[in-house]
Amino acid sequence: MKLTYQLLTVPLLAAGMAGCSKMNDLHDKYLREGETIYVSRLDTVNLRAGNGRVVLRYVNNDPKVAKMVVYWRTRQDSAVLDVPPAAGDTLEAVVPDLAEDGYNFELITMNKESKFRSVPYEVNGNVYGSRFQASLYNRGVSSRELIDAENTLTVRWLRAPQYAVQTEIQYRDVDGIDRLHKVLPSEVETVLTDVSGDVQYRTRFLPEPTAADTFSTAYEPLEPVVVEGVQLNKSLFKRWNPPGLPYTGNTTATWRIENAWDGGITLGFANTNNQFTVDLGQTSRLSRLLINNRPESNLLYNHSHMRRFEIWGSATPDVTADFSGWVKLGTYESFKPSGASVGTLTEEDIRYGHTVGEKFYFPATSPDVRYLRIVCQETWGKQAGIQFMEMTLTGVVK
Repeated sequence: MKLTYQLLTVPLLAAGMAGCSKMNDLHDKYLREGETIYVSRLDTVNLRAGNGRVVLRYVNNDPKVAKMVVYWRTRQDSAVLDVPPAAGDTLEAVVPDLAEDGYNFELITMNKESKFRSVPYEVNGNVYGSRFQASLYNRGVSSRELIDAENTLTVRWLRAPQYAVQTEIQYRDVDGIDRLHKVLPSEVETVLTDVSGDVQYRTRFLPEPTAADTFSTAYEPLEPVVVEGVQLNKSLFKRWNPPGLPYTGNTTATWRIENAWDGGITLGFANTNNQFTVDLGQTSRLSRLLINNRPESNLLYNHSHMRRFEIWGSATPDVTADFSGWVKLGTYESFKPSGASVGTLTEEDIRYGHTVGEKFYFPATSPDVRYLRIVCQETWGKQAGIQFMEMTLTGVVK
């Protein structure tokens, strides 16, 4: 047993000695190279897209961190940025001079001597530039009018373009001071009451909701239609029919033509004819017609809502059904803000077509008239007749 024991222990001791030798080698190497120390990654990194740049928003909670290196294009490009002392606050850093593209960035933090580094933090984002700028266009305008006597400018807008965040109107006020008015994308109509001239506008865009930089179109003139005169006195309007154009075709006794100038938009005028005439009771050079249409979802921009029509005028009642004695004042087309198909309405359509009303303008060279004849060529619903709630005329009364 003793001999056997010795034979067994010798190899074990040898193995133990060999194991200790290898462990010492590892310890010696560890002591020679020193301890590997890592710094912490940044916390809550967000990337904000910009114009030829990105803005990094981050939190640093490691007091050892003093710099960070930002890599992109699979580490073909990089930038070294300073990191302020850790305080748990949200900080920003800018990576400039970037081409317009999508990027994957690697962020590695370092201590002051750039000796100790963190593991990478990856974040994706976009950079915008000339291509995005070239795709932008100014917000469309459906009408713009200046009530000359009141210095009141009214602008009706089309739907704001994609990415638009505001439209800016620059103008000179009645005191000669330059003003800037900002319009939100949701705004359909803008009314300015102190406009003297030099009106221009531009639209500003954000390519992403959190983008660091806005883009804008160039300013372009916003030349309004000057509406001269005052609102005509509706109490002087009356039913009038020349020979060959009798007053017929009422859909009901309630919806009579007098409702078209009663001052309200709760009860209107409806007939089955394609035209009607009216005596304005005053001679004027007309500048604008406003029509409030029926609000019902099956009638607004539908049914007998006038889509294309002509307006004729005369200074005397000496006219005939075949247009003898009449002067054509203009041909007009109704406008639907949404552009949606017949039968589909938006809140913008309802506001524009019914609540505020559609505006139609007469040429500045229009003759003086007292009698009007409105002839409808086409309705939105391809139906016979004319229906609307109220008509309002503006002009220079003689």
